[in-house]
Formats: sequence, C-alpha cells, structure tokens
Amino acid sequence: MKSIHSLFDEAAEQYKQKIAIEDNENFYTFGQLKEASEKIANALISIGVQRKECVAILAPNCFSYMALQYATSRIGAVLEVINTRHVANEIIYALNNANAKVIFVHENFQAHLKALHDASSIECSVGIGKVNGCNLHLDDLLNKQHESNLPVTSNKNEAAVLMYTSGTTGRPKGAVQSQENSYCADLITKDLLGLNKEDRFFAFMPFFHQAGLIRARAVLSQGGTIVIEKNLSKNNLATIIKEKEITITMLVPPYSGALINACNENNIKFTKLRLLIGGPPSKGVREFCKKNECIYTSVYGQTEVTGLITSISGEDFWIYPGSVGKPVSDMNMEIWDEEGRSVGPGCIGEIMAKSSRCIHNYWNNKEATKLLYTREWLHTGDLGIVDEEGYLYFIGRKKELIKTGGENVYPLEVEQVLIKHPNIQDLAVMGIPDSEWGEKVICFLVSRDGSNISNTEIKQFCQEQLSGYKIPKEVYCIEEIPRNHTGKIDKLFLKELIN
Repeated sequence: MKSIHSLFDEAAEQYKQKIAIEDNENFYTFGQLKEASEKIANALISIGVQRKECVAILAPNCFSYMALQYATSRIGAVLEVINTRHVANEIIYALNNANAKVIFVHENFQAHLKALHDASSIECSVGIGKVNGCNLHLDDLLNKQHESNLPVTSNKNEAAVLMYTSGTTGRPKGAVQSQENSYCADLITKDLLGLNKEDRFFAFMPFFHQAGLIRARAVLSQGGTIVIEKNLSKNNLATIIKEKEITITMLVPPYSGALINACNENNIKFTKLRLLIGGPPSKGVREFCKKNECIYTSVYGQTEVTGLITSISGEDFWIYPGSVGKPVSDMNMEIWDEEGRSVGPGCIGEIMAKSSRCIHNYWNNKEATKLLYTREWLHTGDLGIVDEEGYLYFIGRKKELIKTGGENVYPLEVEQVLIKHPNIQDLAVMGIPDSEWGEKVICFLVSRDGSNISNTEIKQFCQEQLSGYKIPKEVYCIEEIPRNHTGKIDKLFLKELIN
C-alpha cells in the first residue's frame, strides 16, 4: 500500500526502541511516535474528521507535527501545513480556501488564536503545549481512550498533504500532494541522499515546506533520527551541528554562509557531517567540504512536483558551474518553446516535468488547475536551458521575464553581473511597467558599507558587460532584500516599496 504512514510503520516495527525524534530536550522512540499517531488518528475520527477533509497545523518543527502527519495519513484525511511566517489574514485565507475543519495550534502562536477562530471553516481548535482558548488540547487527545476504528486501505490518488505555494508573484495556490506523490517523494529522497539508520538529520527547514517535511519523512522511513532545535541562531549553528553529531542537513542563506565562516574562524571540523544540502553554493563551500570530508548537494524542485526535479553533487559543481544538475531518476524533463515544442541543447524555454510525483490539481482552484498541464507534461513556470550533456541551468521564473522595447531580459543574468561589484552584498533585479518601453529594468541593492550606490555608478559598471537595454534604469538602495523561508526573493513586497 503506497501511503505516507506505510513507509514509517515498516521502520517503526524494525526500530521500535530507537530514538526517532530529538525535540529539543525531549526524546521520542519510533514506538512512541507510532503510538501517538494512532491515538491522534482515532481522536480525529471521534471528533468527526472524515476522509478527504483538511486538518490544518500551525506549529514550528516538533514531535507533534510528525505525529499528526502520520495520523492524517492513517485516516485518509489531508494535512494542511500552514506557513508560520504568515500573518493572520493570510492564514485565514488558506484555512477557508481549504475548508479546513480542525486546526492544531502550537503555543508559539497563541497570539493568532482569536483571529483563527474567525475563519469560517474552522469548527475545532486543538492546542499543542501551553495554549489557552482552544476547544481541545493535544495532551487530552493522547491520554483519552478512543475506539480504534482506523481504515486499513488507502487510495494512492487520495490527497495527503495540502501545501500552499510561496506566492512571491501572486495569491498562493494550494498544491494537492497525493499519497502516491508523497510516497514516491520519500523513496527518491531516500535513494538520492543514501539515507540509513545511522543518519542524524538536523531539521533546519520548516515542516510547512516540502524541503523540511519530505526529508524528515524519508529519514524516519530508514530508521534515522530527526534533530530539532528551537533556539537556533547563526551564532550557535556550528555548535549544534558539532555537538549533536549531525550527519545531514539543508541550509539556506545566510545560515549556510554562517556555518562556513564559523568553521574557518574557529577551526571547527565536523567529523560526522557527510552531506550538506542547499541551493547555489555559497562562497567557500568547496573548501568547507574538503576540510570536513563531506559532500555538497544542490537541488532544484517545486511544490507542484512534490520535491525534486534535478540535483547536482560533489565535483560536478565546479565542472558545470551554475548548473542545477540533471533530472533525478524518476523525473522526465524537457525544455519547451512558446509554441509548446521541445527544444534542444542551448535553447532557453520553459522547464516541463513528468513524473508520478507531479500533482494532479490545485485545491479549490479550477482555473489554475486548467493551466497546470499540457498533455501529460506539467508546466513549472520556470525558464531554463540544457547543455549538450543534459545539465540544466535555471534562468528564472517565466513570469519574471522582463520585456523591454521588444527585447527579453532575464533578471538572473543581470544579477550575476551586478553581484561582482565590490560594494554590493545582495540584490534583486526585476521589471516594472514603463510607458515608453513596456517595461524597464530596475534593481534593489544592499551595499556592503551601508552607502548609497548611484544609477551612474551601476551604469558604468555594467556597460562593458551588458547590452544597454539590460542595464537597470533605476537603482534603489535598501537595508535588506526580503526573502521567504526558502530564500526566494519576495518581489511582491519590493513592488509595494515602489508603489
């Protein structure tokens, strides 16, 4: 039976007394996690949760999060994972759009509780930790005896996880990840990372994002241990990885850079770390991996494909600089032009995906679902180019392509030139409407020394490296480039700054 909980149950049977999750100072065995998930599953049935209904969770990474993931899977319900960075009205939108009947709320989000009860769909709230004002409390559900009436079968096409897209260019859409999508994602992750029962995975990425949730499930499916630390900072990251004997983690800027700096400045060696996962490698990654005898793996994927499309590891980074790798083993990929034709190496086009992991639909959004596929191929909305050896190079979001005076400008190309400026620490390039050219190129900059960088200086720096139409026409110096939980630039926020 291809389901999220079936992979875990196999591991729980084999490693019943082994530690599955180290949640700060609390340690839980595989047997305890399985028992908790079964009790929550029966409790959900007792309060009226039906198959295919959404159960939401607003919580940081914790033991209860994984217990609820397996509980909803057992009864055929859908786990709606809520972005903890969202404000109340964004959360209410996601709850109502999903028609979620029950929400689990962690004590960290007590301040949101009153507003959450205003969500028209919510009928019951369940508190995790010291929460006041919920209808029920998780501890009571775990301690109360419930009649065991768990379903024994699961349809592979049934919705299992509802994950809203990051929404950096528009209203978030609910990607419906099925049992089969999720099961296959866990398996390909296990194979790609070579997971085993000795692994200790530091859960840096939030469970409301697939990079955190899928990898956590995959690690548990092989008998590995999830390590959660609530008091994480850039200053103590290296200490945690060292003292907790972490073997695998995924980091995004600025934490990846902080780890490398701490390693160099304090002459730390991570003897247990074998795999570091991330996006484009930070400065010093190659030297870090050599010193610590570990491998760096970069991945490209999206919510709609339930995980990865491509990956690249080790020395391939330096042999194919800028590439995000080749498709993983269960993924078919093509590059299409504007007419929907597959194009060969060297041609820029939309990255198209085909796999058993690709979602079938968006939740309660027929219009967006209609645009998701052309024949059996899923539109990623991303632009890319493939070389003669099949390595993919990510260009940017199709919606972010800047069309100025009849010419195409790819923001990433401009960013790659500007980042070489000695006084630019971070930046974002985008297009805005222009009455004369249709759109014009602008950029937001963060300087290293806190000073303003003028339009004239940027123009002079770019003029020998970029065509005139690609050079930013306006420059805005700000204190920080806004990013979401995955490190993606929040361009909606930047547009609001201009307006």
